[in-house]
Amino acid sequence: MESLPFPFQGVLRISAPSAFTTIGLRARHNERGDFLVTTIPVVNENDDYFTFVLRYSKFVFPHFAGGGGYATQFVLFSGWQPGSASGTLQFLTSAGDPFPLTLQAR
Repeated sequence: MESLPFPFQGVLRISAPSAFTTIGLRARHNERGDFLVTTIPVVNENDDYFTFVLRYSKFVFPHFAGGGGYATQFVLFSGWQPGSASGTLQFLTSAGDPFPLTLQAR
């Protein structure tokens, strides 16, 4: 992994001849200078559960933050084949009505 650019942003696929463990971390300093770290889920693309169940599931994020120094970022990626990813994000109020929101692409 020494050849990865710094900073690295993207999808990293790792393979090895024997089993190993990995974890994804994302770190940054917020506007107040606080150091924040969070985990990023790691996916085993060869896992039958991942392949056959999660591939066709809908995911629900029960809350997101926006404003007051907080932000939420959704990253869509294709875990099954190279190329662009697509998906549908629906933002709803607790009553199920559409939530008016302006999205910013990066």
